[in-house]
Order: sequence, then structure tokens, then C-alpha cells
Amino acid sequence: MLSLNKLWIIAYVVILILSSQSSGFAADSQIQATGEISYVVTEDGLYGIIGDDGKKYQPINLPQELRKNGLAVKFNAEIRDDLFSAITWGTTIKINTIKKLTPILTKPERTAIYILLNRMNAFNHKDLGQLQKFDTQAKNLSTQQFTDWIADYNNFTLRYVEISFVDPITITGSCIYTRERTNTMTLYDNNNITQLNFTLSATKDGWKLTQSDSVKPRYELTKIKEQANLKYGTDDLASIWPE
Repeated sequence: MLSLNKLWIIAYVVILILSSQSSGFAADSQIQATGEISYVVTEDGLYGIIGDDGKKYQPINLPQELRKNGLAVKFNAEIRDDLFSAITWGTTIKINTIKKLTPILTKPERTAIYILLNRMNAFNHKDLGQLQKFDTQAKNLSTQQFTDWIADYNNFTLRYVEISFVDPITITGSCIYTRERTNTMTLYDNNNITQLNFTLSATKDGWKLTQSDSVKPRYELTKIKEQANLKYGTDDLASIWPE
């Protein structure tokens, strides 16, 4: 007859097996990003994706019709560290969904939108850990400080991005975003508009927001929405992001 300890061990192994079969890959292995198809010169040739996050991805199932050097795409994928390739180039991924990115944006614009949308998403979900992945200024921010910082606001929406300077390791520009006050009884406009002047820097872990300064926007929200719709076809930049 099996001892109680052995029964616990058997049960634990069974749970691990079942969970690995049913849950698939961990949530942190999921990628949701934009990037550019890149032809990599090798013996047999390879099409990879240079992500707007500054990282390289090697898809195992890139559709034939999207194998065009320089094509901008948005994609959802799983990191597949369990698969090995004879060619070492970037992180191996299995694509779930992928499509051409519209509207046409420059790579610095896409990188800035990528970082800023992730920043907005961290605010909306009140997720300090997520914010610290993309904003180095938040590195030493405590949970309480972060909570106090955004406590009066929700529904952060990125509206417009303008790039002013680019070099291989730096992108500077400004963006417009809106946020709603949680207390609608205040005397302030419920739809708060902010202009953020920012600097992005290339690091060993990809692009990060390293400097920022909030200032009063030069235009009213109506004008900003008009400009955004002309440039992007939308005034909510999250709508052009991967679905």
C-alpha cells in the first residue's frame, strides 16, 4: 500500500501533466506587437520580423503572401523556446494572427506608438509592473506612489504622435493623450488632455521611454481628433494595434 507522501507526489505529477496539456503556454509567452518583415541572408534564406520593440522574431509559420522585405505588420504570437532552429536569429515564435499594418507609418512612429500604447495600457489596468517594462522613469516607483499618481484618472487614450528627431539609439517627439477624471463632480473638464514630450532610447532589452515632460497642448481636443483622423484614420491609436 502506498504511503501518504507517495500519493501526494503522484497527485502532484498528475496535476502538472494535466495543466501542461490543458493550459498550453504561459501568458507571459504571448506577444502582441508590430514590426517589419526582414529578409535574412542565410544559406537557405529566412524571413523574420524586426519588432518595433527593438527585438528580432523568427516565425515558424509566416504566411507566404507576407514574405516581403520591409512590409509592416501587426501580429499575435507565442514564444516557442521549445523549438530549435539551425539558424540562430531572434526569438522563435508561432504566429496566431498576422496582417499588414495600416495606415502606413514610419518605423520610429511605430516604435513610439508601441511604447506609448503599452504605457497607456499600464495606466488603464493600474499595473505598475507593466509600466516598468517600458518606462525606465518608473523603475523606483512604489505601488503606493503609482496608485496615488493615477488615482483620479481612468480611460487613458493615445490620440496623436509626432516625431521630431531620430538616430539609431534615440527617438524624440511628443504625443497627445486624454484621460477621464474618476470624480466627475470636480470643476475640471472631465476629458483631460495632456501633451507628453518624450525621449525613447534603445537598450539591450529593447526600446524604453527614458525621459518625459507633460505640458499643456496647443490645440483643443476637437482639433486634435481632426488631425488624428486625417493622419491615421482614427483618433484612438489603440484601434490600429493588434486585435
